[in-house]
Amino acid sequence: EGGMSSTEWGSYDPISGVPRLLCSDTVGEADGTRMKALEGGKSKEYVSPRNRFYGSTMFAPQGIGLSKPGYTSDNEADAFCTDASGSSGPNKNKGCPDPCAYSLCNEGQTFVVQCPRACFGTSDAKPVYGQYDKSSLTVLAPYEDQSSICRAAILSGADPSMGKENFYAAITIVKPVASYQDETGFLYKFERWDAAADPSQWKSLNVDTSKCCVGGWPPRLGDYTPIAKLRQGFKNDWQNVRAFSVAAVPDPCPSPLVFTCGAKKPSDPACKAASPPPPGWKPAVGCCACADPNNPDA
Repeated sequence: EGGMSSTEWGSYDPISGVPRLLCSDTVGEADGTRMKALEGGKSKEYVSPRNRFYGSTMFAPQGIGLSKPGYTSDNEADAFCTDASGSSGPNKNKGCPDPCAYSLCNEGQTFVVQCPRACFGTSDAKPVYGQYDKSSLTVLAPYEDQSSICRAAILSGADPSMGKENFYAAITIVKPVASYQDETGFLYKFERWDAAADPSQWKSLNVDTSKCCVGGWPPRLGDYTPIAKLRQGFKNDWQNVRAFSVAAVPDPCPSPLVFTCGAKKPSDPACKAASPPPPGWKPAVGCCACADPNNPDA
């Protein structure tokens, strides 16, 4: 964000329309950015939805760049299956309404995002948990869902400027794994991972499956799910529900042309010959084209 506040940076890139992230944003909690919009003649601030990358159909993110929450303050707990879920939202007696808070709903889905520069020069960025590669002394995918997306993108080689410039990256949701390592090589392991596949070990959990999120844990949707308890639950939070990989977004224009969106109106004849945008790009304004930065009117 380069010195800008989270509101000044905004929730989506006005050129490409893709979600903007902060260095602190993760796949599990992507609510770092904010934006202001006029509604009814009044300015209203929107906090980006935490579940931008869950693949939820209930409480699904809204707006350009998945920038507006699909939940209200009254059902926010239901959207994330926290310990207050079910107290005021729908399906109170059937567990948490949105299973995507603690189930992998969108394996294989790819999101193009924009990251700010300097994610290795700020204390706001969260650590990266992935697979430590001794030969390169870096952390590779798959990354755990509490990892900083933008730091992971830099470590994976998706940022050609190595943190010096804002950049685009493509994140793909993948299956979580039993263990991860941080940037120092320290091992973090879900010790009871294998027990989730062994019914003989479920009796030791001593969980009252008749309760929902109010007073009971883990939250359930229908029958009790051992995977939720043994692989994805941490205190009253959900972790390792999903993992992710990161790839660079290829430049769609040959040098020295630069891919630009919103520079021309859709009625402009030049739009008919414009290069198509990369997957995941949805222009916020106008159309996209390969433009010469030294001759923008060409």
